[in-house]
Amino acid sequence: MHKSIRIVTCAGNLYKWILKPWYVLLFLFPVGAYSQITITEFKKMSPVVKQKSRGFSSGSKTIFFVSGKDRDSLLFLLQGKKDIEIVYEYSPTNLFAIKASWKDILSILNNEHASFVDMQRKPKEEPIQSNGSATAR
Repeated sequence: MHKSIRIVTCAGNLYKWILKPWYVLLFLFPVGAYSQITITEFKKMSPVVKQKSRGFSSGSKTIFFVSGKDRDSLLFLLQGKKDIEIVYEYSPTNLFAIKASWKDILSILNNEHASFVDMQRKPKEEPIQSNGSATAR
């Protein structure tokens, strides 16, 4: 009986020793996965941004539209980020057109002053339908 207790204790210590690297990886994983989008950030995105969020590369810059409840605090937030360029401001609606990378947009979405993010799109021409005739333009 005495030997079996010692074997179980050694096996338990070995099991704990093997799991220690997994604990380290488990705690470091959220740091490595910083680009994961939370539910609150996801709610602040337009459907187009949600759809294209997986295809963005972190370095390329795109024109985004960011709106917020308070113009001054949103302006302060955007001016505090050195990589963000404010292209235009629509002051009556607290809307800013900015040129930023996806990494910058994620940091803006984390902030409480930003309430919605959309991106610049090219308008699609709608076809004219008139009695099924293709020549009626």
